[in-house]
Amino acid sequence: MDEILTKQEHCEQITKQLCMMDYYTFEIQGAVLDRTKTLGCGDDECNFHLMSKERAKEIGFVKSPDAK
Repeated sequence: MDEILTKQEHCEQITKQLCMMDYYTFEIQGAVLDRTKTLGCGDDECNFHLMSKERAKEIGFVKSPDAK
């Protein structure tokens, strides 16, 4: 989430939790999220890749140890 927006809306404390909800949201929709950077955790960008559960299984996807 944009840092300016979270300050404007007084929700800086919950941005990390909002970003972590992405994993559950995509899982419910049948997708796999791999992300190593996120604005909600203070990084300078969001770096992510989405794929179907089938594709993840096909390529032997293993969650990044640096996942955020």
